[in-house]
Amino acid sequence: MTVHAQATLAVKQQSRYAIDAPPGRLVSLDVLRGLAVAGMILVVSPGSWDHRYPPLLHADWYSWTLADMVFPMFLFAVGVAIVLSLGTHLARGTSKRDLMIKLLRRSAVILVLGLVLNAFPTFDLPHLRIPGILQRIAGCYAIAGLLCLAFWRREETAIRDSGLGKNLGMIGFDCAELLCGRIGHTKIWETPSMAAEGHTKQIREWASDFGREYTDRNILSPSELDALWMSNYGVTRTILNRKVFGVVPQNARILEVGCNVGNQLLLLHGMGYTNLYGIEIQGYAVPLAQKRVPAATIVEGSALAVPFPDSSFDLVFTSGLLIHIAPTDLPKVLSEIHRVAKIWILGSEYYAPSSQEISYRGHENLLWKDDFAKRYLQLLPDLQMLQEQHLPYLNNPTNIDTMFLLQRSSQ
Repeated sequence: MTVHAQATLAVKQQSRYAIDAPPGRLVSLDVLRGLAVAGMILVVSPGSWDHRYPPLLHADWYSWTLADMVFPMFLFAVGVAIVLSLGTHLARGTSKRDLMIKLLRRSAVILVLGLVLNAFPTFDLPHLRIPGILQRIAGCYAIAGLLCLAFWRREETAIRDSGLGKNLGMIGFDCAELLCGRIGHTKIWETPSMAAEGHTKQIREWASDFGREYTDRNILSPSELDALWMSNYGVTRTILNRKVFGVVPQNARILEVGCNVGNQLLLLHGMGYTNLYGIEIQGYAVPLAQKRVPAATIVEGSALAVPFPDSSFDLVFTSGLLIHIAPTDLPKVLSEIHRVAKIWILGSEYYAPSSQEISYRGHENLLWKDDFAKRYLQLLPDLQMLQEQHLPYLNNPTNIDTMFLLQRSSQ
């Protein structure tokens, strides 16, 4: 057998499926890509952000919806395409080194395009958000492609026969999970009803233009926040924080539930607290908060299903959040705050001896006053009161706010 004939036979043995496959594109893969792109367009361009079909909303850290399947489906298509493309090139005699360079170059181009899109149009580089869809695809593509090259054997189409090719899409999906930061959560948080968590009247209202208008008019610097508190109560929020946070070390892990644009987190950071986290239900406010408090970690999530494991934080606090929780949902929110709080729970809320609904800017079912410290103590017997201050308004002493600090008795 001639050298040329031996080489031809070896190439055929290396990639039987690539040589024997019919010419042209793989129709099933193109259909999958098309469905993924169509799903992506449908999810990100609903026509109106105020009226969206629930299955096209991403799940709030529990369960999954149709929208959550778009990215994994696209990554699966990427994984399949990697196998077919590498098989064809290796069958033609392209070296692994050349394929690796090509793979890494393409990954870098996708990564750079993602960063450019994140930066456009302001190009505010100090506050550029590094993660993004294209960046994660670039990472998954590079990792899965390098794995393919590393496990490809010369003697036969081993990547297919060994099962790695069959599972390459799942490798891509696992890479996406890792890059998205979800691996490490020990539990997918569930509640009795999806409607109770993701689609309450209050949540829908805050996700609408009404909520965005609230966010836009409540962006305050620490000095502006202190000035507001001084005019309302005759004392600054910084002074009250120093009194109430006196037992909390500055390296404590602190979570604000309902952080909105991060006014309180920004104030705490200025006071020397460095391990700060926030969750916010309104997607519009999350990037604003992250930009204003880059040292903090801000996550989009619901107080009805806090996206962190048990006892994750030394202190969990709310500031003007509980007043917007319907009384029927309040026990669930208090229990979730208690679940993730290891030592302390702090609240700064409107006060009334008993639950009292207040009309809020012409809207009903959006604001309630209550004795929230009492609600905690009644619902969760392991809590004890460390301190509480009632703060009457200077221009109306019958209108009172409260600031309280609770501690778990096991601590």
